[in-house]
Amino acid sequence: MRHSLLPLVLIVSLLGLTGCPSKNPPPTLTYPVAKMTKTNTVQINFLTFSQGKTDGNIHPTTIQISPNSDRTLNVGIAQDLSGGLGGQWQAAVWIAAFQAAQAVGRDLSEYAIMVRGQGYIDGPSAGALFTAGIMAAMTGVPVRSDVTMTGTVNPDGTVGPVGGIPNKFRAAVKAGKKILGYPVGQRYSTDLASQKVVDLQEFAKENGVQAVEMYTIFDSYRLLTGMDVPRPEPLAASDMVMPEPTMKFLKERSQKWGERYESFSKRFYDEKLQDLYDSAKKLEVARLYFQTASELIQGGNFPTAYDYAQRAGGNAFTAYAYGRFVALVMQQRFRDLLNEVSSMFTPVGTGLDQMFEISKKFKPRTVGELNSFISGLEQSVAALGYTQDAAKSADAARNLMDNAMALMAKNVPINQIKTEIINQLLNSSLRYGIALLKLEKAKDFMELKDGNNVPLAINPERLEEVAKTYIAVAQANLNYIDQIFIPDFARSAQTDEDSVRSRLMRNNNHYLVALTSLRFPQTIMKEKWGEKAPETFFAQIAGSMGSYYSSSMFLMHHYSLGVRKEEGGTESVKMEKALVNMLEHAEKNVRIYAAMVQKTLGTVPVPARFFYSVGMTMKSGDTALKVKALEMFWRASMQCQLTLQLAKK
Repeated sequence: MRHSLLPLVLIVSLLGLTGCPSKNPPPTLTYPVAKMTKTNTVQINFLTFSQGKTDGNIHPTTIQISPNSDRTLNVGIAQDLSGGLGGQWQAAVWIAAFQAAQAVGRDLSEYAIMVRGQGYIDGPSAGALFTAGIMAAMTGVPVRSDVTMTGTVNPDGTVGPVGGIPNKFRAAVKAGKKILGYPVGQRYSTDLASQKVVDLQEFAKENGVQAVEMYTIFDSYRLLTGMDVPRPEPLAASDMVMPEPTMKFLKERSQKWGERYESFSKRFYDEKLQDLYDSAKKLEVARLYFQTASELIQGGNFPTAYDYAQRAGGNAFTAYAYGRFVALVMQQRFRDLLNEVSSMFTPVGTGLDQMFEISKKFKPRTVGELNSFISGLEQSVAALGYTQDAAKSADAARNLMDNAMALMAKNVPINQIKTEIINQLLNSSLRYGIALLKLEKAKDFMELKDGNNVPLAINPERLEEVAKTYIAVAQANLNYIDQIFIPDFARSAQTDEDSVRSRLMRNNNHYLVALTSLRFPQTIMKEKWGEKAPETFFAQIAGSMGSYYSSSMFLMHHYSLGVRKEEGGTESVKMEKALVNMLEHAEKNVRIYAAMVQKTLGTVPVPARFFYSVGMTMKSGDTALKVKALEMFWRASMQCQLTLQLAKK
């Protein structure tokens, strides 16, 4: 019988290497760690929890890592029972492998990784366990047999929350563990058998063990091995400022987006749309963004002013389009509404063609060109995803109109048909609108360059290698969503999983972008440009980066932080201490990777500085802005990481 895990529960037990402790002194670690020359094996025990039981269960797992000679991705999963290891468990292996390689400063493709599990197990149960264990094998450091820990791993390397910690810790104590690690902010955790809240520190005292709060995967590694992985010194925050020409560019673009806001606001009032159903509320959102952008421009904070100004322009356009939409609905002019929505495809389609034509011809030859190109291409790929979904909704509305009589003959109420037509057309209108804005933003990012033209020669084989790595990691994140959230949502809503996916595509932009940005570069663009074309690999990198950001934001909202909407539209988080930790760690990560790029290439990519600057402003705002700041920091870090990866020979 499969031992079921509660959704998103990760308990890990880390046992030492088989046999007697090694008498050899531990290796001297550097950053990056020394290149692997021999096979290292780590044996760990993985804890699960079954409903109806008081304590957890133990499953042995072996991690074996060897040098990878052909430099293609080589992450294997072995099981002793057919279908024994579930998809959630396997996705956790990929995420952990990527995080571990980043942590030790090496490429994932340098390693041949094999993880062997036993029994019927599933769940996202390998974050802290596998990351620390894989890092131990990569560094050749023995693990301690008296340590166990629990925790998922967030995209920035912080340790994320889990459930059932007291239940699994009891199993760990029975197995002889003496040091128990748990995620930041989870000292008080619910016993899933008794439903009582347990103080883990008091639990540890009562059982003669030690409980340790873990903030990052580096804490997990230290707990498991007794050693630290060296990290580079971070670049000073003052060295992350934007170059003067770029600041001037951002000021000009901020003003252009402000002009867009004023133009659509005027049209909104000229056509008297403010009295229509909640249209004025949507324009008020745009006004607040514009007001903040204006204040930021006055204060000279042009990076964040740009972010707010483009939100102001975008929301003003959306409010105007929505107002016109409502006006036509109130007049029951559904065919006119369909024609108006469909007419939006022409500028979107033209814009996409132009951007992809530019992408086809563009050959980045400097650090600045590379990062601006990737940032712009990512926005273009996202626009394609919104466009595809918009076209799908428009087609659905058209089919409903064409078949309305037949549906009514089958006793489908006319009001139900009208409501669905309206919903499909509204979704199509909003999606086309977002696509147009993404394309405008793509053009801006393509020009977001530094005058310091540091040359960067990109090896074609290296480009393909990096593309495959990013695709694999983005797919692992999507697997988490598909195998954890989708089934849970389906059960709670008492519907099928495909219906849940359709709802998420319509109502959750993070999910839509995560799915389409990964899929389209591997299908549409591969067919358009060729499987081995450099532009295809660039599109795959940009798309998978966009997918990774979006799926990470989805996971962070729904699990890592437990973001909640409060009355009045404000946001709060369940895991406040975790949010503080994530912000601190993610911000420092940016400056560490920036220091590495600076040392290697003599410059820090302008898009990385841009995202960092926006994140620094947002992190002192309300909860919603703090959460958005995390995405900005993740984007800045990955821009630096990508540059380093493509700079390698």
